[in-house]
Amino acid sequence: MKKIIITTIVTGIIIAGFFACNKNYVTSPDNNKKTVKYTAEEMAIWHKLVNFNNKIKTGTRDEEFITPDSAMWYLEALFNVTQATDTTYEKTAIDTTFYSLPVNDNGMVNMNDVISVYNQMVTNMNNYLNSIPSAYKYLILGDVFNTSTRDGGFTFGVEDTYGIDPLICYDSIGEDDDWLYGNMLGKCDGTHQWESDASQELKKRFNNPHNCTSNYGGDTVQVSIISKYVDETMYPDYIFHKHDTVAPCIDDDSLRYFLSKGHSEIIYKYETDGGQRPAGKDFINIEIWTNNPNPSDNYYYHRYSIKYATIIVIPPIPE
Repeated sequence: MKKIIITTIVTGIIIAGFFACNKNYVTSPDNNKKTVKYTAEEMAIWHKLVNFNNKIKTGTRDEEFITPDSAMWYLEALFNVTQATDTTYEKTAIDTTFYSLPVNDNGMVNMNDVISVYNQMVTNMNNYLNSIPSAYKYLILGDVFNTSTRDGGFTFGVEDTYGIDPLICYDSIGEDDDWLYGNMLGKCDGTHQWESDASQELKKRFNNPHNCTSNYGGDTVQVSIISKYVDETMYPDYIFHKHDTVAPCIDDDSLRYFLSKGHSEIIYKYETDGGQRPAGKDFINIEIWTNNPNPSDNYYYHRYSIKYATIIVIPPIPE
């Protein structure tokens, strides 16, 4: 299966350099020993990641210092291209861990410390995967984000999103798909509690099929990840919200409506037209949040967390 690279917005200068207009092509063999053409910008990213990967495997010969922003770029990019899997899934789980890197007097971090953090990220990922009680479980996205600088160190978080259970294709919403609003409360008739809910039924359809299949024979690369948090006040007609004394039931017609409007008005419509999609970005993943099943104000809602990125292709990273 193809791997995914995600890099953060904070490396705007680096990314701008990579994606300057360039029509030159470089030939590189893929895993099947076929000859594939890549642009010079794609190869520049590939060489940087191969170099970083070699340092992780063999260590650094001399002390090397890089900026904290560059450290985040390397960590996120290599972590996703070597650890994440481009696949379909029915459910997701999220785990967030925070790390810190010592910063010297010049505001730089030591590459050896960056390598130690990378290895810890992989260890934490494997530990979390082992805790998921399913035979089908993969990291699908590792989002590295800046938090703050404290006590002379650079602190950042890693939000890992995991896919659970296969979903090659999903069924259309049927006449019996009347689900309670969220919190795994099940269907409106009292069945399927702890199995699913209205938000889960929408989420798995928004998320699948996950990503496009590349025709280039290399690894799918997603750069400049952008997260969008959307609530019902922004789209009062297109996202579920209701005051009720009990957990509301969302019938099949309403689910189809929210699914259709989520696609056409929120996820895939560009920002300039009133949607959430940034110019030049592709939809990657969505999480749908629900509040406590017994809110004190009797207000129930769905809220969306949507991730976008720019997709390019690089050769596979040698193991």
